[in-house]
Amino acid sequence: MSNRFVTKFARIESESAVKLGKRFERLGVRELPRSNEQIDRLTWVQRMSNAFDKEKNRETREKLVKEYNTPYWKDLIELRKFGEKLWEAAPGLVNAKEHVKTFVEPFLKDFSGHAKIQILKVTIETNFVKSLIIKLFVIPSLRRSIPEPLHRNYIFTFNKDTTLFEALGMNNLYRGYTFLVDSNCKIRWSAHGRATSNELETMLKLIKILDNEKHSNV
Repeated sequence: MSNRFVTKFARIESESAVKLGKRFERLGVRELPRSNEQIDRLTWVQRMSNAFDKEKNRETREKLVKEYNTPYWKDLIELRKFGEKLWEAAPGLVNAKEHVKTFVEPFLKDFSGHAKIQILKVTIETNFVKSLIIKLFVIPSLRRSIPEPLHRNYIFTFNKDTTLFEALGMNNLYRGYTFLVDSNCKIRWSAHGRATSNELETMLKLIKILDNEKHSNV
């Protein structure tokens, strides 16, 4: 991609892009997480009802318009403009590929033998061609190279719906994101990009706090 091409679209995106400082906010969605299987379980009556539901049709139109108005190179342009780190993770809990690796390795060093503290790796791919390559080659390779008990710790999602990504603060899929989730599936802390020394120290400390919090509530 040429510098002139990126610069042209960077000017378009600059009005809406914001450089943030430290981040301390609630992340997540109100509805409980569901299976990643793309299966339509609606009955014929429910599908007909949805087809004539003005509110659902309005939401669908808004999603389509938003997707249409989003430049294809948006994430790459934003990453080039602001770099891999937008904000440093908060120094406390929110009430009640290479980037992620910088968080994962220190975690495994301290908690790999802890049965109740687990790591879940999620790979998101919205490109149709790349998703086919992952399904045909990457996933079978991982199944062969990773012990079977650890298979459940790897999740691949090919969902193009950006609603969930936005709710999790994942505004650019070229970055790696790390979330600290408690036993009630609530996100208590998050970070992105390459880990800083302060973030690593905070993450390891908060994991121990959550572990003690869980045992005190039993």
